[in-house]
Amino acid sequence: MLTKTGALSLYTDLTNNAETRNQTTGLIYINQGIRLLLGSMEWPFLERSFVQDSVAGQQVYNIPVPVKKVVAVSVKIGTYTYTPRQVFSQDDWNFLNTPTDVTGDVTSYYFVKDNQVYLWPKPATSGNEITINALTQVRDISKDDYVTGTVSAVANGGTTITGSGTTWTAGMVGSYISITNTNAANVGDGFWYQITDVPSTTSLTISRPYAGTSIVAGAATYTIGDVMIIPQDYQLAPVYYAAAMYWRAQGDQGRSVDYMNTFEMTKAQMHGDEGLRTTSPSVDDGFNDMYPVNPNLLPKFTP
Repeated sequence: MLTKTGALSLYTDLTNNAETRNQTTGLIYINQGIRLLLGSMEWPFLERSFVQDSVAGQQVYNIPVPVKKVVAVSVKIGTYTYTPRQVFSQDDWNFLNTPTDVTGDVTSYYFVKDNQVYLWPKPATSGNEITINALTQVRDISKDDYVTGTVSAVANGGTTITGSGTTWTAGMVGSYISITNTNAANVGDGFWYQITDVPSTTSLTISRPYAGTSIVAGAATYTIGDVMIIPQDYQLAPVYYAAAMYWRAQGDQGRSVDYMNTFEMTKAQMHGDEGLRTTSPSVDDGFNDMYPVNPNLLPKFTP
């Protein structure tokens, strides 16, 4: 995984310029490259689901932060899940709500405005599960790597990491930690885990169970980094974009074009690999207009 510190180090190598001013400009270019990649389509890996309960008579529900765009809304009532249609026009929504006292648990339509989701009809009862599927908002990478102290304990299959000589803070939530993998015993697995909580300066929680061998009374080195949200195989692309912009500003069109072409090639590969939910190019990403048929509704043959 490429952290902010690692991306800037590579950018410095590609531009042969370690000046502080160039580092500042380079980080701007790198973040712009990330946004260009992520803005080129609605990537499935950016989708998140947010769940909240309905309130009887309440039509408006806040969209959790950070959300860029609502993709779909569903409402679960008992064992049934209903998927209302989106209304895009304010005039159409106003017309739909001309009778203001319409209530019902089966939601038919929803409308998005000012970071809120409106449901029609208004829920008649409380406690029904409302799921908002949305594209997450992208945050710029900005924090330097943190490597102070060591990891003293983490259990295989556990989600708590204990540090020694560390000063971990709540600001690290959302960043990733990798415990260094070496040939020695009592070290990490080298994979990256997202941090979800920091209960103390020497304890943090990760989003999924630790897959490496347990560390007990260890002194393993580690890195906590601000990692790009882009899948790992394509994290060099924003650095190529930043290098292309640097050399363009320097008047070196040859190197600028070379790096920009590499950026575009990597983006094309990312579209091919990550643009669909399936890994097979022969499988259509959808239902092909085919829906499950309830066998109880089919004609019955009597011999």
